[in-house]
Amino acid sequence: MNENKDNGISIANALKHLNTMNNPKIDEASRQLVVQSMKDNMSDVAVQIEACKLILTLAAASDVEEDTEDYLFSSEVISTVSLAMRSHASSNVLQGVACLLLKTLALSEDAAGKIGLGGGIQDILSAMRSFPSDATVASNCASALSCLTINDKNLEIMREEKGVMDLMNAMREHGESASVIDFACSALWGLSLEDENVEMMTDGGAADLLLDALKTHKKNPDVAKNGCMALASLVGESEACAYAILNSGEDGLEVICDTYRNHKDNPDVVENVACFFMELSEIDDMIESLKRCKVADIMKETATKHASNEDILGYVQSVQAKLGIGKPPASRPVSARVRNK
Repeated sequence: MNENKDNGISIANALKHLNTMNNPKIDEASRQLVVQSMKDNMSDVAVQIEACKLILTLAAASDVEEDTEDYLFSSEVISTVSLAMRSHASSNVLQGVACLLLKTLALSEDAAGKIGLGGGIQDILSAMRSFPSDATVASNCASALSCLTINDKNLEIMREEKGVMDLMNAMREHGESASVIDFACSALWGLSLEDENVEMMTDGGAADLLLDALKTHKKNPDVAKNGCMALASLVGESEACAYAILNSGEDGLEVICDTYRNHKDNPDVVENVACFFMELSEIDDMIESLKRCKVADIMKETATKHASNEDILGYVQSVQAKLGIGKPPASRPVSARVRNK
């Protein structure tokens, strides 16, 4: 690569060869050479694609907690990837790979902040908007955003860019894609930490989208887990969302009850279902609806099946107390929104 640094075809072929290796061993100097090759051949989309694939493989194999000074998570690498995305905005392949790479780099809290500061979130949203019908791009973008929005400043950027609308558009366009829906649900949950985002979600029909996701992918535990938690967070902050769920075409509460029945042995899903019912039970007008759907029976069964799980039991006891059954826990369980922090 050093000898042919100005020959894009040779560089692309060399990178492609490295990408055929299961576990390429590349020292820091060689990693820097890969990034420099991207800079020297920025106009060559093949070089950018193969380089991003290679960096993705290397970053995925890194220990984010141990390798805090890893060059791969540096501002230089991040800015180069962003430049590649802007230079080849018409390449769906490059956009998809680069977004997946940014998601992997964002697993480092420090790198997530650097991505936001460098305009990476706008680059990801731009990719979503440029290729609305590409499920791979949508999935990789939503996945990246779900990791990046853990950072408070990135949350502000998403609010300013109205990124929740892009995620909801992706859910409408790719409702049959479990990966798009799963990552979008996760990202919406994270974005619900911002009041303005909650308002946009409420006005944009997020409740119906999330309920549709649970119905379409009713056997998928990841969609069930993230969809229920996103709904729980929205209900906890917006009574309008609670009423939207109650008044949906097919009774939204029955959709949640069915989600429980399909995943009653999965503690992660059950915890989020119970959290949803707790948030809903805080609204007095919802109590009769909860009783009508026999949520008390679900809570009773949950308490038996997951008797050793204190987090689940806390939610169960809170719901039961609101339904007039037993006493509430000594302290209110953590809300959906707080759990996201």
